[in-house]
Amino acid sequence: QSWHYAQSALKLFDEMSKGKPGIIPNEHTFATIVALCAKAGKWEEALLLMKEMTLIRRFVPKSHTYLQVVRVCSRAGQSEQAFEVLKEMCNVGNVKPNIQIYTTLLKSCADKGKCELAMEVLENMKVLTIEPDMIAYSTAVSACILNGESLQAAKMLERIKQYNYGTGPDIFVYRAAIHSCTKHGDWEEAMRFLEALKRDGILFEALKNDRIGPALAVYNTVLSSLVKYGRWEQTLKILVEMNNSGLKPNNLTVRYARLACEKSGMFSHSWAKVKVLL
Repeated sequence: QSWHYAQSALKLFDEMSKGKPGIIPNEHTFATIVALCAKAGKWEEALLLMKEMTLIRRFVPKSHTYLQVVRVCSRAGQSEQAFEVLKEMCNVGNVKPNIQIYTTLLKSCADKGKCELAMEVLENMKVLTIEPDMIAYSTAVSACILNGESLQAAKMLERIKQYNYGTGPDIFVYRAAIHSCTKHGDWEEAMRFLEALKRDGILFEALKNDRIGPALAVYNTVLSSLVKYGRWEQTLKILVEMNNSGLKPNNLTVRYARLACEKSGMFSHSWAKVKVLL
């Protein structure tokens, strides 16, 4: 249905462009049709309209119109085209990219597993004094883990801290990294990210400020990474840490702990040790 509306709009636009007396497409006309094409997922049509708008008509699109085109290109897997739109936007001069555009580009990097390109995006944001939020950080880290590049993700976190982007990575960014490790079955790297979270004092800070939910979510995410390989000893270690930190296990904690014991091949022995901490 979205494409039906876009087609109708394109037909009217074509009639206007042929020079009907007193009817001339303006900036708002272009922006409306670009938005309709983007909503319908028609990246080529949206991109062509954008080019006509800027190169032929000499209109300057608003940032929202640029965002529409960047989004539709990114969702269609056309990351190169999306970055070209950003480059054009920066060249215009009086239209500044916003956090939504950069987050969309970072999502495109994550979808393709382009870690270095994600880092370039963050650096570009810093140059333009646009402070990345935690969604941007999490997406950038995920870009490094998509193809199992957990080592690159660790380096990404170090570089984020080194370059001091905004407030730096917080507990949600680390959880995103751990979650990505879990998706790729890399429990050892998930454990290393947990250690980094503790070493940097971020987990302690969360617990001190009564942010129990995020802290528990991190531990549960690590526990989920241990299930596939039946790592009950590591599960026991995590539960001891949680107990010492005053974190009360929830239903998800119990589920992951039991599954790890079941997968271990020695359920009776492992579960007898684990369940006393639940």
